[in-house]
Amino acid sequence: MRRVVVTGMGVISPVGNSVEAFWESLLAGKCGIGPITRFDATEYKAKLAAEVKDFDPRIYMEKGDINKSDLYAQYAMAAAVQAVEQSGVIGTLQATEALKYILGIGDLLTGYLLTYDALTMTFRKIKIPRNPNCGICSDHPTITELIDYEQPTCDLRHH
Repeated sequence: MRRVVVTGMGVISPVGNSVEAFWESLLAGKCGIGPITRFDATEYKAKLAAEVKDFDPRIYMEKGDINKSDLYAQYAMAAAVQAVEQSGVIGTLQATEALKYILGIGDLLTGYLLTYDALTMTFRKIKIPRNPNCGICSDHPTITELIDYEQPTCDLRHH
């Protein structure tokens, strides 16, 4: 038997496309049933349905993935993304990096990109090439403290 721990919530529904909007609609007694708009229902007895409204899958998925997936899968992915965001998994990873730096413990992810695949629950660490002319990541950085610089980002293009 597989165990699942739910650490966040996500909702795509006829009365709201987020947990907050869904909850507010429930409290207000909002009805999500209305005239069918997704297809011509002229020839059918049923003229009403509970359709999801104002859903934009681009908020949650890449265009190529949207084109390859059915609408129900887009709804599921959106709710899953909301749940991961609410769970704080990503924020926890960022906080851990800050603590490692402040406390001087563990290996920092400096020079790496950490990716997380929520479908397989796996992490991947990708080495990022250093730019020898970069003011942040070169062997001789010119930007050495956190203040408001004109160019605060690393430009990975090699000159």
